[in-house]
Amino acid sequence: MLQNIKIEGYKSIKQLDLPLNKINILIGANGGGKTNFISFFELVNRIYEQRLGEYSLTKGIENLLYYGSKNTEKILGFLKFNNNGYKFILKPNEEEKFYLEEQNSIYYHWKTKEPNDFQYSAQKESFLKDYTSDLDYDRNHFLKGYFDDIKVYHFHDTSSNSYLRKPCKLEDVASLKSDGRNLPAFLYWIKENYPKTFSRIERTIKYISPFFHEFKLQPSKFNTREIQLEWNNKEFPDHYFNAHQFSDGTLRFIALATLFLQPDDLYDTENNVPKTIIIDEPELGLHPSSLSLLAELIHSASERDFQIILATQSVELLNYFSPKDIITVDYENNQSIFKRIENTENLQKWLQDYSLGELWSKSVLEGQP
Repeated sequence: MLQNIKIEGYKSIKQLDLPLNKINILIGANGGGKTNFISFFELVNRIYEQRLGEYSLTKGIENLLYYGSKNTEKILGFLKFNNNGYKFILKPNEEEKFYLEEQNSIYYHWKTKEPNDFQYSAQKESFLKDYTSDLDYDRNHFLKGYFDDIKVYHFHDTSSNSYLRKPCKLEDVASLKSDGRNLPAFLYWIKENYPKTFSRIERTIKYISPFFHEFKLQPSKFNTREIQLEWNNKEFPDHYFNAHQFSDGTLRFIALATLFLQPDDLYDTENNVPKTIIIDEPELGLHPSSLSLLAELIHSASERDFQIILATQSVELLNYFSPKDIITVDYENNQSIFKRIENTENLQKWLQDYSLGELWSKSVLEGQP
Protein backbone atom coordinates (compact mmCIF):
# COMPACT_ATOMS: atom_id res chain seq x y z
CA MET A 1 0.00 0.00 0.00
CA LEU A 2 1.10 3.56 -0.69
CA GLN A 3 1.61 5.01 2.80
CA ASN A 4 2.95 8.48 2.14
CA ILE A 5 3.46 10.83 -0.80
CA LYS A 6 5.54 14.01 -1.09
CA ILE A 7 5.31 16.42 -4.02
CA GLU A 8 7.15 19.68 -4.67
CA GLY A 9 6.91 22.03 -7.63
CA TYR A 10 4.19 20.21 -9.59
CA LYS A 11 1.40 22.27 -11.19
CA SER A 12 -0.54 23.98 -8.35
CA ILE A 13 1.21 21.88 -5.68
CA LYS A 14 4.13 23.86 -4.29
CA GLN A 15 4.78 21.50 -1.40
CA LEU A 16 2.90 18.48 -0.10
CA ASP A 17 3.59 15.79 2.51
CA LEU A 18 0.51 13.57 2.83
CA PRO A 19 -0.02 10.26 4.68
CA LEU A 20 -2.49 7.97 2.91
CA ASN A 21 -5.05 5.46 4.22
CA LYS A 22 -6.90 2.55 2.60
CA ILE A 23 -9.63 4.98 1.46
CA ASN A 24 -8.76 8.57 0.51
CA ILE A 25 -11.54 10.90 -0.64
CA LEU A 26 -10.42 14.32 -1.92
CA ILE A 27 -12.97 17.11 -1.66
CA GLY A 28 -12.68 20.76 -2.66
CA ALA A 29 -13.75 23.46 -5.07
CA ASN A 30 -13.11 23.40 -8.81
CA GLY A 31 -9.56 24.56 -9.47
CA GLY A 32 -8.42 23.70 -5.96
CA GLY A 33 -5.91 21.07 -7.05
CA LYS A 34 -7.69 17.71 -6.76
CA THR A 35 -7.23 16.85 -10.41
CA ASN A 36 -3.59 17.96 -10.29
CA PHE A 37 -3.01 15.50 -7.45
CA ILE A 38 -4.64 12.71 -9.50
CA SER A 39 -2.59 13.65 -12.56
CA PHE A 40 0.64 13.38 -10.56
CA PHE A 41 0.13 9.61 -10.60
CA GLU A 42 -0.07 9.75 -14.40
CA LEU A 43 3.33 11.44 -14.36
CA VAL A 44 4.64 8.72 -12.03
CA ASN A 45 3.29 6.08 -14.40
CA ARG A 46 5.06 7.70 -17.38
CA ILE A 47 8.30 7.76 -15.39
CA TYR A 48 7.92 4.07 -14.56
CA GLU A 49 7.02 3.18 -18.18
CA GLN A 50 10.12 5.06 -19.41
CA ARG A 51 8.04 7.60 -21.31
CA LEU A 52 9.04 10.71 -19.36
CA GLY A 53 10.56 12.51 -22.35
CA GLU A 54 7.50 11.91 -24.52
CA TYR A 55 5.13 12.91 -21.71
CA SER A 56 6.93 16.16 -20.90
CA LEU A 57 6.92 17.15 -24.58
CA THR A 58 3.20 16.41 -24.88
CA LYS A 59 2.16 18.21 -21.69
CA GLY A 60 4.80 20.97 -21.81
CA ILE A 61 7.28 21.54 -19.00
CA GLU A 62 5.90 25.03 -18.36
CA ASN A 63 2.51 23.47 -17.62
CA LEU A 64 3.94 20.87 -15.27
CA LEU A 65 6.24 23.10 -13.20
CA TYR A 66 4.65 25.15 -10.41
CA TYR A 67 4.01 28.53 -12.08
CA GLY A 68 6.50 27.70 -14.82
CA SER A 69 10.26 27.53 -15.07
CA LYS A 70 10.72 31.18 -14.01
CA ASN A 71 9.43 30.28 -10.56
CA THR A 72 10.29 26.58 -10.23
CA GLU A 73 13.35 24.74 -11.44
CA LYS A 74 12.46 21.15 -10.54
CA ILE A 75 9.75 18.66 -9.58
CA LEU A 76 10.35 16.41 -6.60
CA GLY A 77 8.35 13.28 -5.88
CA PHE A 78 8.57 10.72 -3.10
CA LEU A 79 6.42 7.62 -2.61
CA LYS A 80 6.70 5.33 0.42
CA PHE A 81 5.36 1.78 0.24
CA ASN A 82 5.62 -0.15 3.49
CA ASN A 83 9.40 -0.76 3.85
CA ASN A 84 10.34 0.63 0.45
CA GLY A 85 10.47 4.09 -1.08
CA TYR A 86 11.26 5.85 -4.33
CA LYS A 87 12.34 9.47 -4.71
CA PHE A 88 12.93 11.38 -7.94
CA ILE A 89 13.89 14.88 -9.04
CA LEU A 90 12.94 16.09 -12.53
CA LYS A 91 14.62 18.98 -14.31
CA PRO A 92 14.12 20.29 -17.86
CA ASN A 93 16.90 20.05 -20.45
CA GLU A 94 17.62 22.10 -23.57
CA GLU A 95 15.24 19.91 -25.59
CA GLU A 96 12.29 21.06 -23.43
CA LYS A 97 12.05 17.58 -21.92
CA PHE A 98 12.32 16.49 -18.33
CA TYR A 99 15.13 14.18 -17.31
CA LEU A 100 15.72 12.41 -14.00
CA GLU A 101 18.43 14.43 -12.31
CA GLU A 102 18.22 12.09 -9.33
CA GLN A 103 16.58 8.78 -8.46
CA ASN A 104 16.69 7.16 -5.06
CA SER A 105 15.78 3.57 -4.27
CA ILE A 106 15.10 3.36 -0.54
CA TYR A 107 14.70 0.50 1.92
CA TYR A 108 13.53 1.07 5.49
CA HIS A 109 15.00 -1.49 7.89
CA TRP A 110 12.20 -3.66 9.24
CA LYS A 111 13.44 -3.26 12.82
CA THR A 112 15.08 0.16 13.16
CA LYS A 113 12.97 1.83 10.43
CA GLU A 114 16.10 3.70 9.35
CA PRO A 115 16.32 4.35 5.58
CA ASN A 116 18.98 2.67 3.46
CA ASP A 117 19.27 4.92 0.43
CA PHE A 118 20.85 4.15 -2.96
CA GLN A 119 21.11 7.10 -5.34
CA TYR A 120 21.35 6.76 -9.11
CA SER A 121 23.04 9.31 -11.34
CA ALA A 122 21.18 11.48 -13.87
CA GLN A 123 19.26 9.52 -16.52
CA LYS A 124 16.82 10.25 -19.31
CA GLU A 125 14.44 7.53 -18.12
CA SER A 126 13.80 5.47 -15.00
CA PHE A 127 15.68 2.30 -14.11
CA LEU A 128 12.76 0.50 -12.42
CA LYS A 129 11.25 -1.27 -15.42
CA ASP A 130 14.68 -2.65 -16.41
CA TYR A 131 15.01 -4.55 -13.14
CA THR A 132 16.46 -8.06 -13.42
CA SER A 133 17.05 -10.16 -10.29
CA ASP A 134 20.52 -11.20 -11.42
CA LEU A 135 21.83 -7.67 -11.85
CA ASP A 136 19.96 -5.24 -9.60
CA TYR A 137 19.14 -4.73 -5.97
CA ASP A 138 16.22 -6.66 -4.51
CA ARG A 139 14.65 -3.39 -3.34
CA ASN A 140 14.12 -2.46 -7.00
CA HIS A 141 12.21 -5.69 -7.44
CA PHE A 142 9.79 -4.62 -4.69
CA LEU A 143 9.49 -1.11 -6.10
CA LYS A 144 8.68 -2.51 -9.54
CA GLY A 145 5.88 -4.52 -7.99
CA TYR A 146 4.45 -1.49 -6.22
CA PHE A 147 4.49 0.64 -9.36
CA ASP A 148 2.79 -2.15 -11.28
CA ASP A 149 0.04 -1.91 -8.64
CA ILE A 150 -0.88 1.75 -9.27
CA LYS A 151 -3.40 2.65 -11.95
CA VAL A 152 -5.42 5.78 -12.78
CA TYR A 153 -8.86 5.16 -14.31
CA HIS A 154 -10.91 7.52 -16.48
CA PHE A 155 -14.34 6.29 -17.56
CA HIS A 156 -15.62 9.78 -18.37
CA ASP A 157 -15.74 9.54 -22.17
CA THR A 158 -19.03 7.90 -23.11
CA SER A 159 -19.55 9.68 -26.44
CA SER A 160 -20.77 7.68 -29.43
CA ASN A 161 -17.16 7.16 -30.56
CA SER A 162 -15.72 6.38 -27.12
CA TYR A 163 -13.78 3.20 -26.39
CA LEU A 164 -16.46 2.11 -23.92
CA ARG A 165 -19.00 1.79 -26.76
CA LYS A 166 -16.73 0.15 -29.34
CA PRO A 167 -15.90 -3.51 -30.00
CA CYS A 168 -12.49 -4.65 -28.73
CA LYS A 169 -10.02 -7.48 -29.25
CA LEU A 170 -11.20 -10.72 -27.64
CA GLU A 171 -7.71 -11.57 -26.34
CA ASP A 172 -7.21 -8.24 -24.54
CA VAL A 173 -7.95 -9.55 -21.03
CA ALA A 174 -4.76 -9.14 -18.97
CA SER A 175 -6.45 -6.41 -16.90
CA LEU A 176 -9.18 -3.80 -17.25
CA LYS A 177 -7.67 -0.91 -19.20
CA SER A 178 -7.61 2.56 -17.62
CA ASP A 179 -10.16 3.93 -20.12
CA GLY A 180 -12.28 0.76 -20.23
CA ARG A 181 -11.46 0.06 -23.89
CA ASN A 182 -11.39 -3.72 -23.29
CA LEU A 183 -14.49 -3.86 -21.07
CA PRO A 184 -16.46 -6.38 -23.23
CA ALA A 185 -13.50 -8.78 -23.48
CA PHE A 186 -12.69 -8.50 -19.79
CA LEU A 187 -16.31 -9.17 -18.80
CA TYR A 188 -16.46 -12.14 -21.18
CA TRP A 189 -13.28 -13.55 -19.64
CA ILE A 190 -14.78 -13.21 -16.15
CA LYS A 191 -17.97 -14.90 -17.36
CA GLU A 192 -16.04 -17.88 -18.74
CA ASN A 193 -13.69 -18.29 -15.78
CA TYR A 194 -15.54 -16.83 -12.76
CA PRO A 195 -19.30 -17.28 -13.34
CA LYS A 196 -20.24 -16.43 -9.74
CA THR A 197 -18.38 -13.13 -9.93
CA PHE A 198 -19.95 -12.41 -13.31
CA SER A 199 -23.43 -13.02 -11.86
CA ARG A 200 -22.63 -10.65 -9.00
CA ILE A 201 -21.64 -7.94 -11.49
CA GLU A 202 -24.91 -8.44 -13.37
CA ARG A 203 -26.96 -8.29 -10.14
CA THR A 204 -25.19 -5.10 -9.10
CA ILE A 205 -25.93 -3.44 -12.43
CA LYS A 206 -29.63 -4.33 -12.08
CA TYR A 207 -29.83 -2.23 -8.91
CA ILE A 208 -29.17 0.95 -10.88
CA SER A 209 -30.65 -0.16 -14.23
CA PRO A 210 -33.94 -2.05 -13.67
CA PHE A 211 -34.42 -2.48 -17.43
CA PHE A 212 -31.15 -4.45 -17.69
CA HIS A 213 -31.67 -8.23 -17.71
CA GLU A 214 -28.33 -9.81 -18.58
CA PHE A 215 -25.27 -9.56 -20.83
CA LYS A 216 -25.19 -11.56 -24.06
CA LEU A 217 -21.45 -11.69 -24.54
CA GLN A 218 -19.92 -13.73 -27.33
CA PRO A 219 -17.30 -13.27 -30.05
CA SER A 220 -18.59 -11.50 -33.13
CA LYS A 221 -19.90 -13.81 -35.83
CA PHE A 222 -18.32 -11.55 -38.45
CA ASN A 223 -14.92 -11.35 -36.73
CA THR A 224 -14.35 -14.01 -34.07
CA ARG A 225 -11.37 -12.07 -32.66
CA GLU A 226 -13.60 -9.16 -31.61
CA ILE A 227 -16.36 -8.75 -29.05
CA GLN A 228 -18.72 -5.94 -28.04
CA LEU A 229 -21.01 -5.16 -25.12
CA GLU A 230 -24.32 -6.84 -25.98
CA TRP A 231 -27.25 -7.30 -23.58
CA ASN A 232 -30.94 -8.00 -23.12
CA ASN A 233 -33.63 -5.57 -22.02
CA LYS A 234 -35.99 -6.98 -19.38
CA GLU A 235 -39.09 -5.76 -21.20
CA PHE A 236 -37.89 -6.59 -24.75
CA PRO A 237 -35.92 -9.87 -24.48
CA ASP A 238 -35.92 -10.51 -28.24
CA HIS A 239 -34.66 -7.07 -29.22
CA TYR A 240 -30.95 -6.50 -29.93
CA PHE A 241 -29.09 -4.06 -27.65
CA ASN A 242 -25.43 -3.12 -27.46
CA ALA A 243 -23.33 -0.47 -25.70
CA HIS A 244 -24.86 2.33 -27.75
CA GLN A 245 -28.21 1.73 -26.03
CA PHE A 246 -26.78 2.28 -22.54
CA SER A 247 -27.05 5.74 -21.00
CA ASP A 248 -23.81 7.51 -20.14
CA GLY A 249 -24.28 6.93 -16.41
CA THR A 250 -25.16 3.25 -16.80
CA LEU A 251 -22.14 2.60 -19.00
CA ARG A 252 -19.81 4.28 -16.51
CA PHE A 253 -21.33 2.30 -13.66
CA ILE A 254 -20.81 -0.98 -15.54
CA ALA A 255 -17.12 -0.13 -15.87
CA LEU A 256 -16.91 0.81 -12.16
CA ALA A 257 -18.71 -2.35 -11.04
CA THR A 258 -16.40 -4.49 -13.17
CA LEU A 259 -13.35 -2.71 -11.75
CA PHE A 260 -14.35 -3.08 -8.09
CA LEU A 261 -15.84 -6.59 -8.32
CA GLN A 262 -13.01 -8.39 -10.09
CA PRO A 263 -12.34 -11.92 -8.80
CA ASP A 264 -10.37 -12.03 -5.56
CA ASP A 265 -7.55 -14.21 -6.84
CA LEU A 266 -6.69 -11.66 -9.51
CA TYR A 267 -5.48 -9.18 -6.90
CA ASP A 268 -1.76 -9.64 -7.35
CA THR A 269 1.07 -8.04 -9.30
CA GLU A 270 1.68 -11.10 -11.47
CA ASN A 271 -1.77 -10.73 -12.99
CA ASN A 272 -1.31 -6.98 -13.40
CA VAL A 273 -4.36 -6.12 -11.29
CA PRO A 274 -3.85 -2.81 -9.47
CA LYS A 275 -3.80 -2.59 -5.69
CA THR A 276 -4.06 1.22 -5.75
CA ILE A 277 -7.06 2.46 -7.75
CA ILE A 278 -7.15 6.18 -8.54
CA ILE A 279 -10.27 7.81 -10.00
CA ASP A 280 -11.36 11.40 -10.61
CA GLU A 281 -15.09 12.02 -9.98
CA PRO A 282 -16.43 8.45 -10.30
CA GLU A 283 -19.93 9.78 -9.55
CA LEU A 284 -20.05 11.62 -12.88
CA GLY A 285 -23.35 10.91 -14.66
CA LEU A 286 -24.72 8.64 -11.92
CA HIS A 287 -28.15 9.17 -10.43
CA PRO A 288 -27.97 10.25 -6.74
CA SER A 289 -29.71 7.01 -5.73
CA SER A 290 -26.76 5.05 -7.20
CA LEU A 291 -24.17 6.68 -4.95
CA SER A 292 -24.85 4.42 -1.97
CA LEU A 293 -24.09 1.41 -4.17
CA LEU A 294 -20.93 3.06 -5.51
CA ALA A 295 -19.80 3.70 -1.92
CA GLU A 296 -20.53 0.07 -1.05
CA LEU A 297 -18.35 -1.08 -3.95
CA ILE A 298 -15.52 1.17 -2.74
CA HIS A 299 -15.74 -0.12 0.84
CA SER A 300 -15.89 -3.71 -0.36
CA ALA A 301 -12.80 -3.25 -2.52
CA SER A 302 -10.86 -1.65 0.36
CA GLU A 303 -11.67 -4.66 2.54
CA ARG A 304 -10.08 -6.85 -0.13
CA ASP A 305 -6.72 -5.04 0.06
CA PHE A 306 -7.41 -2.37 -2.54
CA GLN A 307 -6.32 1.16 -1.74
CA ILE A 308 -8.70 3.78 -3.14
CA ILE A 309 -7.79 7.38 -4.00
CA LEU A 310 -10.57 9.43 -5.56
CA ALA A 311 -11.62 13.03 -6.02
CA THR A 312 -15.29 13.97 -5.82
CA GLN A 313 -17.65 16.92 -6.01
CA SER A 314 -20.57 14.92 -4.61
CA VAL A 315 -21.96 16.01 -1.25
CA GLU A 316 -24.13 12.90 -1.19
CA LEU A 317 -21.22 10.48 -1.78
CA LEU A 318 -19.37 11.97 1.18
CA ASN A 319 -22.13 10.79 3.54
CA TYR A 320 -21.06 7.17 3.13
CA PHE A 321 -17.54 7.68 4.47
CA SER A 322 -15.95 8.54 7.80
CA PRO A 323 -13.79 11.59 8.71
CA LYS A 324 -10.57 9.53 8.55
CA ASP A 325 -11.23 8.90 4.83
CA ILE A 326 -11.53 12.57 3.85
CA ILE A 327 -8.82 14.94 2.57
CA THR A 328 -9.79 18.57 2.02
CA VAL A 329 -8.19 20.56 -0.82
CA ASP A 330 -8.12 24.37 -0.84
CA TYR A 331 -6.27 26.87 -3.01
CA GLU A 332 -4.60 29.32 -0.64
CA ASN A 333 -1.64 31.66 -1.06
CA ASN A 334 -1.20 30.58 -4.70
CA GLN A 335 -0.93 26.88 -3.94
CA SER A 336 -3.05 23.79 -3.28
CA ILE A 337 -3.29 22.87 0.39
CA PHE A 338 -4.20 19.28 1.35
CA LYS A 339 -5.40 18.40 4.86
CA ARG A 340 -6.83 15.22 6.28
CA ILE A 341 -9.88 15.89 8.44
CA GLU A 342 -9.09 15.73 12.16
CA ASN A 343 -11.69 13.69 14.00
CA THR A 344 -11.91 16.11 16.91
CA GLU A 345 -14.42 16.19 19.74
CA ASN A 346 -15.97 19.27 18.15
CA LEU A 347 -16.47 17.41 14.85
CA GLN A 348 -18.11 14.50 16.68
CA LYS A 349 -20.59 16.93 18.20
CA TRP A 350 -21.48 18.24 14.76
CA LEU A 351 -21.90 14.67 13.46
CA GLN A 352 -24.57 13.99 16.06
CA ASP A 353 -26.90 16.25 14.09
CA TYR A 354 -25.46 16.40 10.58
CA SER A 355 -23.83 14.11 8.02
CA LEU A 356 -20.35 14.74 6.62
CA GLY A 357 -21.86 15.93 3.35
CA GLU A 358 -24.08 18.41 5.15
CA LEU A 359 -21.12 19.73 7.16
CA TRP A 360 -19.21 20.17 3.91
CA SER A 361 -22.06 22.06 2.25
CA LYS A 362 -22.49 24.22 5.38
CA SER A 363 -18.78 25.20 5.25
CA VAL A 364 -17.98 23.53 8.59
CA LEU A 365 -15.36 21.46 6.78
CA GLU A 366 -12.57 22.94 4.67
CA GLY A 367 -12.26 22.22 0.96
CA GLN A 368 -15.34 24.26 0.18
CA PRO A 369 -17.51 22.98 -2.70
